[in-house]
Amino acid sequence: MSTRSKLSYFAFSLIALAVLSCFSPYAQSQQATAGAQDRDRGIQLYQKGDTKGAIEALRAATSKNLDDGDAWHYLGLALLATGNKDEARKAFARAAMRW
Repeated sequence: MSTRSKLSYFAFSLIALAVLSCFSPYAQSQQATAGAQDRDRGIQLYQKGDTKGAIEALRAATSKNLDDGDAWHYLGLALLATGNKDEARKAFARAAMRW
């Protein structure tokens, strides 16, 4: 096998490994953990009355874990508290689909 073929094979192997690692259960659990941290921070901020901070954290949580019903629910509450009824309704609907 020529040096060029070996380099091509090595580069292909690295790319394949990188792609596969994105879909591994470990990578998915890391995203869920990061989403849970954002969710917990968002709930705490909401409970303290910081709706702007809560919305930011809860949007981050729902972008990392679309199936987090609690994050969607609290995002709806925070949005409703700011008067954003349309977005709150959408968040509540997504929460209901996750439970």
